[in-house]
Amino acid sequence: YVVKANGDKQIYQLSSVRVGATMPALAYDGTQLVFTELGPMGKQLSFVTLDRGAIFGQPIQPIEPAHMAKYNVVTSNQECNILDSIPQRQYEVQKYEGVLSKVKWHGWAPAVVLDFDQRNYALALATSDVLGNFMTGITTNYNVNEDINSWGAGFTYAKCFLPVSVKASWGSRATPILPVNNKNAGNIIFEQFAIGAGITLPLSWYRGSYATSLRLNTFINNITTSDYSVSFPENKSLNLNVIQVGLSFDNIRQRAKQNTVAKWSQTVKMNYDRSLTNHVLADRLILQAEVTTPALSKNHGMRFGFKFLKEQSNNNYLYEDLFSHVRGYQPGPRDREQVFSIDYSLPLVYPDLGVDGWVFLNRVRANIFYDWGRVYQSSSAVNQSTVGIDLILDTKFFYSLPYSLGFRNSFLLQQDAMESAKKTQFSIFLAADL
Repeated sequence: YVVKANGDKQIYQLSSVRVGATMPALAYDGTQLVFTELGPMGKQLSFVTLDRGAIFGQPIQPIEPAHMAKYNVVTSNQECNILDSIPQRQYEVQKYEGVLSKVKWHGWAPAVVLDFDQRNYALALATSDVLGNFMTGITTNYNVNEDINSWGAGFTYAKCFLPVSVKASWGSRATPILPVNNKNAGNIIFEQFAIGAGITLPLSWYRGSYATSLRLNTFINNITTSDYSVSFPENKSLNLNVIQVGLSFDNIRQRAKQNTVAKWSQTVKMNYDRSLTNHVLADRLILQAEVTTPALSKNHGMRFGFKFLKEQSNNNYLYEDLFSHVRGYQPGPRDREQVFSIDYSLPLVYPDLGVDGWVFLNRVRANIFYDWGRVYQSSSAVNQSTVGIDLILDTKFFYSLPYSLGFRNSFLLQQDAMESAKKTQFSIFLAADL
């Protein structure tokens, strides 16, 4: 059935089937209507050709039943007509009173969020109101590059045009010590507490099969460090203010479930951090770009990536290392680093196996990769390159949470300056989306 947008409330009939038509979809040119109907073999797709002149001919006149006998059935003396038992009350609209009048605390819903991106594993307990105007949560994080744990908490108020966020984090940090006589001296472990506030400008639009987003954000953070494991003169407790500016652009085509990557997508990200405290040097610039394309077969995919990092290793303070280094290599001191990567992914088999309601194995796929990088330290530069393969199990935990378990073997084509004897690197990782 269809009604005109002019508000005349006239109903016109488009199709007629034996049981019922559902899930209608109109062709782009408006000449056909596709829908689902229930037939002898289950649901099937059907269509009708539309003639605008015939559609808006004679409207139908729906007739409401004057008497509904099924509501008059009385099986005992205690029963009565249910329509006569509906309370007739008047409920006045009352203004919500509370500390934050725009936040409806009774409409909150908590959620456990797992974030796996191979460099940072996060477990978050988050909650927000129904309209998403106010969100808050606590997280625990494991940084793979630094091999440390930390905690965080924060809230976001999004009722305004620009969402305002306040965040805090605390825990251990680890930064590499500068090499002495070309030998790795290990890491400096220290404690860190950071708190800050900022605003975000989130823009998004959709056209056809593509989702495009542009996100700008800026934060002001106060960072305090203490309890250094190695006592150098420069390793004294710090208190610095930092400004962070970020920009990200995504243009991603909707991905079918059978595709290993989106057919076409482009992503560009930039993050810049700078110390606002005069006597503390702490500047960092990160640039990332990624493109995905179709590959040799229908459901195969390719991913091309470039990453750039600039941060002087002799700065008074080094930011948390979440950079995607060349796979298989141990992160070390650097003033500048650049990485090029190529990935080719393909599905191998669809087991469709479940284990007693706990986990469902949907697909096994492979990812073949090649990384090339160059690390600059003082006046020297070191090349890094690796080839490898990932075996990835696409699973659903508790039959509803989609996560991937991966097994990676990296073959180092050049020496690792941090571990000179290493030729291969085997690792296990979890990911929410690869």
